[in-house]
Amino acid sequence: MSHPQTSTGEYTRHLTMEVNMIELSNDTVLETITAAECRRLLSTTHVGRVGLVVEGLAYVLPVSYVLANDYVVFRTARGSSFDRMARDRALTFEIDHVDPGFHAGWSVMAIGWGVDLERLIEQHALESLGLRPWSMDARPGWVGIRIDELTGRRIISLPRSLHRTSRDT
Repeated sequence: MSHPQTSTGEYTRHLTMEVNMIELSNDTVLETITAAECRRLLSTTHVGRVGLVVEGLAYVLPVSYVLANDYVVFRTARGSSFDRMARDRALTFEIDHVDPGFHAGWSVMAIGWGVDLERLIEQHALESLGLRPWSMDARPGWVGIRIDELTGRRIISLPRSLHRTSRDT
């Protein structure tokens, strides 16, 4: 990308238009992450949070997971309250990374439907995903969130050379 030879503020506005960023302050922008980048970020970590609403109360629970095609796959203790609540209902899934020292970070959220994977995929295929249960004594349950919507945002602190000043506006 060629950078225009203009003031810092004009360069920031040019950068914002090209990569879908919103200026939050003189030194911080909010970037909308593409679906492809969201998928890449989902493959970089293995612990996330499942969000669901049951009888008007919101629950957010940590899970280990793997991204498999269009599903976020996680294990439960088969027959547990969480196992029953996570199947056949709308679910959200979220991962993030925060760097407080640089006032930067990102968040990815998948929205979809909780699917009983034991009915769709053979046991050996599920076990080959490499998900380790948090409770070793429990009979494994396998839930997948079929991803219907995938969104992400990244907060970026701009280098000092790109900070806007009041004379740039």
